[in-house]
Amino acid sequence: MKEREWMRLLKQSHDVARRLAERLEEADLLAARKYYKDQLTNVLGGHLLAIEGCVLPAIQRHGWKGVHAGMLVAHFELKAATAQLVVADPATDEFSAAVDRLKNHLDRERGIEQGELLPAIESTLPPEERRQLGIDVDLHLSRSAGELAAVAEPPGLPASDPIEEARVVLSSLPEPGLEERSEAGRASA
Repeated sequence: MKEREWMRLLKQSHDVARRLAERLEEADLLAARKYYKDQLTNVLGGHLLAIEGCVLPAIQRHGWKGVHAGMLVAHFELKAATAQLVVADPATDEFSAAVDRLKNHLDRERGIEQGELLPAIESTLPPEERRQLGIDVDLHLSRSAGELAAVAEPPGLPASDPIEEARVVLSSLPEPGLEERSEAGRASA
């Protein structure tokens, strides 16, 4: 794994979590809300475990150099917001409020993590330790969150992407000119 690849993976997990939070917020059907809630908490669980199980111990070994309390507070506020979402009933207004809180904490933690925490790691940890940290972070994200690259639609629910819906509809229509060719074939027979 390239030295900076794990940083990209952490950033990508934030992007996926944000996209899932937006889809969760837009979901009208209860089944879709439950689906996106499970997906979101899975992705965030992997991210939070990677930070707590790998990144924070690595920084602690170096005397918390470059880290301030606000970084840790933002992380644990995101964890608390995730816990609030986990226990919220998707059929209630409390759930919508929990999604809003989570999005706010996710954005705040992402800014601090990318703007301060990751640069502190880069300037504090020696290259070999950063490489090992990358392997550890990758394992946490892979094990806990699965593949982060694509976020599928919930099974059995209509696509929320109008472009994809248009593709599905267009693919079900007969090929242009097919009727004309069929009629021409019948006329020549």
